[in-house]
Amino acid sequence: MKKISKKILEYLLEGNKIMVDKIFNETFSNNNSLLLFEEIITEVMYKVGDLWENGEISLAQYYLVGNISEELFNKYSEKFKFSSKQKVHDKYNLAIVTLEDFHGLGRKIVLSFLNSAGFEVQDFGIGKTVEEVFKLSINKKIDILLVSTLMLPAALKVKDLGEKLKSKNPNIKIVVGGAPFRIDKTLWKEVKADAFGETASDAVKIVKRMVEYEKSNI
Repeated sequence: MKKISKKILEYLLEGNKIMVDKIFNETFSNNNSLLLFEEIITEVMYKVGDLWENGEISLAQYYLVGNISEELFNKYSEKFKFSSKQKVHDKYNLAIVTLEDFHGLGRKIVLSFLNSAGFEVQDFGIGKTVEEVFKLSINKKIDILLVSTLMLPAALKVKDLGEKLKSKNPNIKIVVGGAPFRIDKTLWKEVKADAFGETASDAVKIVKRMVEYEKSNI
């Protein structure tokens, strides 16, 4: 890990929000802040995930790290205007959601990246059930749905969600992300998602590719 990532991880595991905030303030202060944030926080969260998987930290610590990181991300995304008001892709309805879980950092980073790329994305929020996501997606006529999960049981429910959605709208695309899909690189295929993004940058590339493909087939 990078030196800065190790230091942030150390303070996060201690629950020392003040010191993490201090590092963030010193680090994320220019036009490349969003990319730098993704690089560092992704490295930190991957390490935290590994520690949790190996039983070296508790689930409570895992959530503590995520909650502090999310709070500070909200603060600095506003301070440095990580998201863009420029709307360049208005033909497709996009939405993002955290399925079942209440850990929303990954979703927010992806949302900021997509906004910065000019996509207008509806945020369905956190802790939504399969039925809730299904109803929202159909009512809002969503074309591309990005689903974030933290736990394996939620990730497995993407298959049920996808089947319900595609029975109503066969053309809807489902992009998944989160720890279960990172740990098992074939899981996204097993739950019959259309794509898997390991990082926020991946999500932007996937959405752009899907949009361009649809344009070329009109």
